[in-house]
Amino acid sequence: MPVVSYPVLRCISERIEANYSALESWGIGLVKLHLLIESPLKELRLRVSHPTVFENLIARTAEKLVIMCDGYDEPDTRLETHRNLLNKEVIIDTFLHDFTDIRIMELIEYWRETFKAVGSSFSVRKVNGDPIEMFLEKVKERFEGTYLKLEQTDTNTFFDVNAVSIKIDSESKIVVYGGRTYRTFPIASKVVIKVMAIGSFEEVLEPPKKSNNIPRKLFNYALLFVLTLSNPNNNAVSVKIDSESEIVIYGISSRWAFPKVVMKVVAVGSSANISKTVVEQNLAHERLSCCENSKKSNIIPRKLSSNSLSALFLISLLAFLIALCLWFLC
Repeated sequence: MPVVSYPVLRCISERIEANYSALESWGIGLVKLHLLIESPLKELRLRVSHPTVFENLIARTAEKLVIMCDGYDEPDTRLETHRNLLNKEVIIDTFLHDFTDIRIMELIEYWRETFKAVGSSFSVRKVNGDPIEMFLEKVKERFEGTYLKLEQTDTNTFFDVNAVSIKIDSESKIVVYGGRTYRTFPIASKVVIKVMAIGSFEEVLEPPKKSNNIPRKLFNYALLFVLTLSNPNNNAVSVKIDSESEIVIYGISSRWAFPKVVMKVVAVGSSANISKTVVEQNLAHERLSCCENSKKSNIIPRKLSSNSLSALFLISLLAFLIALCLWFLC
């Protein structure tokens, strides 16, 4: 989306008949823009500095409102304002600690009491409280809902999606669903509250089965990052994440002066195979390096046990720090 100032936009509007379907604004200039842009917009991406921004006609009538930043420190006012937004789709695309589990449930209750129109939706990033699975279980119990099997979810946004259906009347229901997102921390989830027509999706009695895919967690299934140390180590150290996945840290010998330490997220039980493979590869590389060095300098290489112990200590310390971070985040 191109970024232009108000004078430039005014100049364009005076010379060219233009229709605007989407706009991104810091909020402070919406009053001026109202004279240049015909409402309603398809999408308005807004950085909010004060709740009065939502009173502007452009903000009130936009079909899709994306709040990218919320800079004012008035939690009660913010929640009340967000609850009363009239936009068909509202997305809180920032981290707001005000949206606790209790606050989200209060919003669900408000939507049920006010009979929101079919198609209305509200999504927020959940960064505290219970894990998403436990939260949805509490939603089901509080509102006497049923689990829902979603057949059409955005796999680019969610994985391991769970959903709960809450009946409003004979024609509509509130569907609350969510899951961990790809681009956030593993504890950060996205919760969507959406009004759908009865019969939109198949309701089930039990929670959806958990996917067999290994969750990406912090590191996206594969190579995380590479850290140089003074010496390699032939062992692999594993740090358990949950019942299905673990982090494996192992050293890779290099032809250069500094070896590398690699961290990967793998399925539980795979670390033994990795450790065996790494040991074999590193020993073969060590023998090859010894032969090459002997041919060049006729000096018999010797093992530095103290350096090996130092490398093992550093790897163990790194594994401990990762485990500590995971514990803190969860």
